[in-house]
Amino acid sequence: MKRFLRRIVCLTVLTCGLLLLWEAEVLAAPRSAQSGQSEYLAEPTAIALGNSTRKVRLSTPLGPVNLRWARSAEQLFGRSPERAVLDALATVSKTLKRGGFPPAISSLSETWDIVIMDENLPEGQIPTNLVNRCHPAWMVPPAKIYVVAQRISAGCSGARKLDGRNPDLELANVLIHELGHVVEYNLLKGGARPPAHDPIRAEGFATWWETYAARSSTLVSSDVLTRRYKEQAHRTFAEG
Repeated sequence: MKRFLRRIVCLTVLTCGLLLLWEAEVLAAPRSAQSGQSEYLAEPTAIALGNSTRKVRLSTPLGPVNLRWARSAEQLFGRSPERAVLDALATVSKTLKRGGFPPAISSLSETWDIVIMDENLPEGQIPTNLVNRCHPAWMVPPAKIYVVAQRISAGCSGARKLDGRNPDLELANVLIHELGHVVEYNLLKGGARPPAHDPIRAEGFATWWETYAARSSTLVSSDVLTRRYKEQAHRTFAEG
């Protein structure tokens, strides 16, 4: 029981620290002064990726994936992002089938649309708040995922480096996080009165989901993730 309680406290501190970090990034992000800018978000299949684009349709345990990416992203994530995408969806499928989830969730299947963009986000196709905030990816229910390649590899300032970590690992980790949002969405929509969207709760759940689901990943280590997030949480609390 004591060990269980320690784990709960640890996860609570970890999540709170990460949420403080996330909140600080959001508050510090620049805002556009142009009040008339469109908040329209194009479909992943319609996002402009420049003259050099690749696309492929993948078969996964969670359903087919329509994957598109800018060729410029290949130098950041290897020859192709397919490996990371396949691992992320297989990881989530295994996690959902481990037990404890309602049948409607454990048998989750969708047609997924995933687009991996470079840092030059297409004007008029991405809402201003998503352009300005430092999220590396975002999910639109039920199964649309948008990824900004450079925000994973270098951060919003361009100063962060992967420190020798496998870029496929980082992309798979981000995708597992976004798929956590999908899991939460499906869990909540099944209730008689689905609660309103709460970004703090959503980020907390998806962050926990990363470390939980990573146990089934061939690329992402749950222990490494937990260690990394603990360090981030400690730094956030220390900085006040």
